Amino acid sequence: MKKRDAELVGNKIALLEACSNIVKDLNERGFNFSVKDYAGSNVMSCFELIIKMPFYARRETKKYISNLLVKESIKILPFTRRKKVDIPLLALKCNLQALMIYAVNLGKLFGVQFQL
Repeated sequence: MKKRDAELVGNKIALLEACSNIVKDLNERGFNFSVKDYAGSNVMSCFELIIKMPFYARRETKKYISNLLVKESIKILPFTRRKKVDIPLLALKCNLQALMIYAVNLGKLFGVQFQL
């Protein structure tokens, strides 16, 4: 695996931890924040990694998706009634990320372009 791929996932995980620390700090100061406030960003990062990461880096992608904050974000994010978002979100909610990774990479082999 290329160093760049591992760094991308590492940076996203570091960003998750930083957001969690900021939310914790704000809650201690009397504000009312939770994972719900940035759940969409976490889920969109899942979609980004599934689409952009090469197939050989699937373990790194799964590592990000299996993070507890990301799992909680997937769980609480509501459906939007837009197929482009809801179908992949349903797959993540049903714990089918491996199938998504294989399907996207198979589509890439056949020349399908995925847009975020």
